[in-house]
Amino acid sequence: MTKARSPLSLEDALDRIAGQIPGGKNAMATIVDRQPRTVRNWGDPETPESIPMDCAIALDIAYQRHGGEGAPIFETYATLLDVARAQCFGDEFELSHRTQTAIKEGGEAFAALVAASRPGSSVQERQSAAREVMEAVDGLKKTLPLLIDGAVPDTGGEGSPRGGA
Repeated sequence: MTKARSPLSLEDALDRIAGQIPGGKNAMATIVDRQPRTVRNWGDPETPESIPMDCAIALDIAYQRHGGEGAPIFETYATLLDVARAQCFGDEFELSHRTQTAIKEGGEAFAALVAASRPGSSVQERQSAAREVMEAVDGLKKTLPLLIDGAVPDTGGEGSPRGGA
């Protein structure tokens, strides 16, 4: 019976490599000096075996040597790492994004305030400054909840600024 495989999985990466290398998983086993069953187990989420780093590198290189573009195992690892990082540090990424927006809006507000404060400034310049100040205040208000303890779930992980260390 064929098992359903996630497109974002080591199983799929190994299948891409097997499809590129003549001889498939048997040839892959020879490349990494393992039994074919071991290579198949690396691609089976129901087995406890996992691919050693040196074998992963060798298989990605063999894939390229046989005309494949990219590095399926490395790309899968990088994508899974990005997903895990976003799940773990999503609040920090969001704080960084909101901080950037607040700084941008604040800079625009300050520039508009300088223009509006000059002798002889126009009504339009003062209205523009008021609009920019309101946007800056809004940017800061959107940032504030991420700075208040308890407003964002605490992952408590090691290295987290809110716990775990």
